[in-house]
Amino acid sequence: MFTSPKRVYVLISAVVLVVVLGIFYVRAVPVGLIGIKVFEGNYFQGSLFSFGLTGFNEKKVSVKGTLLDYASAKGTTVALVQNDETRGVDLVVVAPSVRYLTENGGGKAALSLSPDGTMLAYSDLIDTSKTINITTQISGWTIKVMNIKTGEMTAMGAGFSPEFFETSGRTMLFFTSPDGITIADVHAKTSQTTPFINHGVIDYAAHISRNGKYVAIANGLTKRYELFKVTHIEAPLGLSPLGRLEPLLTLGVFKGDTFYAVERNQEENSRLWKFKMVQSPVGKAVFTFPNNSPYRVLP
Repeated sequence: MFTSPKRVYVLISAVVLVVVLGIFYVRAVPVGLIGIKVFEGNYFQGSLFSFGLTGFNEKKVSVKGTLLDYASAKGTTVALVQNDETRGVDLVVVAPSVRYLTENGGGKAALSLSPDGTMLAYSDLIDTSKTINITTQISGWTIKVMNIKTGEMTAMGAGFSPEFFETSGRTMLFFTSPDGITIADVHAKTSQTTPFINHGVIDYAAHISRNGKYVAIANGLTKRYELFKVTHIEAPLGLSPLGRLEPLLTLGVFKGDTFYAVERNQEENSRLWKFKMVQSPVGKAVFTFPNNSPYRVLP
């Protein structure tokens, strides 16, 4: 019996659709999460995972040592790697080719790459006599920015969790300082701080969207994130409140105009929450991680 090419195509398409739907059903991965990378292990050690068609799977990163953080942009991938013998932490370009950017060890955390992949920023441990594992206060760190091509390094001041963003054609840096929120012009090498009450714990560092339009700041008293629309970036930082997030969340990040954060007060697992930037935002739990590790979405 002859089967027309059109009919064969329809049958194959139907089979593929059934398989794909079956994968989503079995793996329970929402379509909106496909392609998002997640780091398990806070800022100190862990593994890289990603959401894909086959589920939530670990992504192998070839480094000599323990992977502490990971960032990628425009074909450039950089990792923070801890030497298993000396316990020192260094910056390593993983792609397009392996290259060590630092070999001075010490403590480093919270890596960020500029959108064009030419600059990186990270938190550098000020007192190297302390180990990263017990130094959780923002006041124990300083922010450094490096030009990946030239190796030029610039210290931007005390703080933690630097995040690059762009506004009016400029590449800027946002981070949480001991006194509030600092915004730095990485080319002019200037910075300004807007005072905010915060409790100085690195898990609750503030975050900004890549386009500089939205900010999430953890309330110093309730430890709950509050979302804001940015009206201007000059100090004092102009913020229009959108609302407070009721779940107790940590390790947040913006992807586009969506804010993701992890609820880690469950007994057996961690839940990923998603919030759209609207007035009085109401979020929803979109994924339950396999265990109660401190997962965080990568920007």
